[in-house]
Amino acid sequence: MMEAENYSGAIANCTHIIESDPNFPILNEVYGMRGDSKRMLKDYNGAIVDLTIAIRLCPKCSSNYYNRALAKLGLGQKSAASEDFGKAGDLGENKAYEMIVKYCQ
Repeated sequence: MMEAENYSGAIANCTHIIESDPNFPILNEVYGMRGDSKRMLKDYNGAIVDLTIAIRLCPKCSSNYYNRALAKLGLGQKSAASEDFGKAGDLGENKAYEMIVKYCQ
């Protein structure tokens, strides 16, 4: 598990890329990484914002739906998390279905 300072550093690095090169070729991955780092620091709302942007940039990337679902769970939004887990599962993230059963009932 990463230390909090590593997540903070990842957020800073991703923010630098986003601000300095809005046409960065894999911008969806940068937003996804920043969003997941925010989630790990329990900034669930910030994570959801970034992961939503990542999803808009790459709607077939299952990990962004999965991580956004985890952030929604952090806020107690089980129904919304279940939707994202379902989408992640549909895109091939098989463990997402287990998360629905385990946490979203």
